[in-house]
Amino acid sequence: MEEELINSIAKKFNLDIQQINEGHQIKIYNKSKFYCKIDIGTDALEWYITLVEKSSNDIIYEDWMDYLGYDERKEIDLIKDKLNDLIFFIGNWILATDIKVEIDRFFFKLIKNKTCFWKINGRWMELTMCKVDNGDK
Repeated sequence: MEEELINSIAKKFNLDIQQINEGHQIKIYNKSKFYCKIDIGTDALEWYITLVEKSSNDIIYEDWMDYLGYDERKEIDLIKDKLNDLIFFIGNWILATDIKVEIDRFFFKLIKNKTCFWKINGRWMELTMCKVDNGDK
């Protein structure tokens, strides 16, 4: 099932997906000064993003998605969710013309929280790894 998922993503976006150990890795470039590395786990129920500044190779942001243990759905349904989320994320990454990270400090400025944004069609939006229904019409 994982190979089918990987092959469908590679075909849809014309991507070169590398096999790394037992998992897979995609590097996607867009119009911004960053590239995105996506690591897809071997069990087909998790994936990770790492946003990297192109010129310095500095990591600016990392996040992950997993699907197991949140409800009683079957693994095949979770894999479909993963495929849809990967398609959503990759499609938006390719469309994004700029990326920025904001650092929020709270609890007496001791804890830092990074929030990443992408600019799509001239509009800044919080970067999300899955489609979120926020009530926009």
